[in-house]
Amino acid sequence: MISVIIPSRNRYPFVQDLLHDLSQQEIRADEIIIVDQSDKPYPDLTCRHLIDDNIGPCHAKNIGLEKCTGEIIIFLDDDIRIETGFIKTITTPIIEGRSNVVVGAILNAEGHYRNSSYPLWKQEGRDWLLSLTANPDDPGTHQTLSFPTGCSAIHRSVFEKIGGFDEFFDPDGAGEDREYGLRIFHAGFSLLYEGKACVRHLGAPSGGRRSSATGYKYLNALEANSVYIVAKYFSWSVFDRFCNTWLRSIRHRPIVSVRSIWHILKRYQEAKEIIVKIKKIKLGNNWG
Repeated sequence: MISVIIPSRNRYPFVQDLLHDLSQQEIRADEIIIVDQSDKPYPDLTCRHLIDDNIGPCHAKNIGLEKCTGEIIIFLDDDIRIETGFIKTITTPIIEGRSNVVVGAILNAEGHYRNSSYPLWKQEGRDWLLSLTANPDDPGTHQTLSFPTGCSAIHRSVFEKIGGFDEFFDPDGAGEDREYGLRIFHAGFSLLYEGKACVRHLGAPSGGRRSSATGYKYLNALEANSVYIVAKYFSWSVFDRFCNTWLRSIRHRPIVSVRSIWHILKRYQEAKEIIVKIKKIKLGNNWG
């Protein structure tokens, strides 16, 4: 049995298109669950429709995980389109017992792969955590540390072993999929990347997690949440170096006006506050 979980917020036309694509699959899902966090709930959906009064993709996906019944669980974003063979391609390695986790490629709106290899790993000055956990988005098949919840599938046994998504990342959610991927890896599961299991990401201009966070996290949510991921999975010395590098990168941003100085100082102060908060979390949870 196959379940599809789609968190959604204020994107009804996109959801309608995606449901149409799911109805045309070579192998159809046994259940499709829309977890709806919209300001006004969607009308007339041809699937299992759950209303969630909270805001945040982690909470929505956790509701879907608690309510779904499938042995294979597929996660999709609400602003994508898929071809007729998608479900078959992303679930075949799980059905054949070759992997308990399969992640696919997220193409651009025109249907083109974003990468041909792993260029993000080699970019100078890039956050190493984000590089290692970035989705390959190439046409190949190989192991990965990425887990894009807009295009991924797991066997139920994975969820039963590691639990749901960490709701620390809500309401903006940036990085929650990377943390889940690392948790999958630490639990002893391999993550298989299958570039032929691909979706076209349309990039809806509104709805979803947009505008759900404020301050520094609104501008740089993924960078800020990376601090939490490093705190959770790495030693204190690695955490301290990561934080110091992050603060240095803010201080060294180019000054183009008096206003930019104020922005740099503001971001620096908010980043320090985030680090202090996460240090307390690391201590409280005894993440050594």
